[in-house]
Amino acid sequence: LISGIIMLFACIPLVWTAFSCCHNFSCFVSAAILDGGPKLIYFLSFLILALIISFMHRNVTLKLGLILFPLTVIFIFLIFGFSAQFMSVKYLMPYKDFSLSGTLPFFLEIAVCLSSLFIPALTLGEFAKKRHFAVLRRGVP
Repeated sequence: LISGIIMLFACIPLVWTAFSCCHNFSCFVSAAILDGGPKLIYFLSFLILALIISFMHRNVTLKLGLILFPLTVIFIFLIFGFSAQFMSVKYLMPYKDFSLSGTLPFFLEIAVCLSSLFIPALTLGEFAKKRHFAVLRRGVP
């Protein structure tokens, strides 16, 4: 019973992060990519896609990550290469004074997102052999 309650409270950051990512992505798609439109349809389609991927077998998800990681790195370098001509040092300088009230909501959002990463990281290698992971697992010094 207690482990079920702990698991329920541990899933709250995961659910919050999933809905927050779906909402932010649907707002971005509606505003920047498709010049307006029904945000609810974009939200639901991205949420359904995320649920399908999350209920795949773990090996399929890991293989998908191995395939998409190099493509993502190449894509990021291409974006950086093509946008380097528009970069300037003035964009690296802060233009506002630091204030706690302006940065606190940003860091709270990041903290919730990062806390949701610990749950899969702790459970992913629990039943794997020791040689597959270089991190310490529960009960293994």
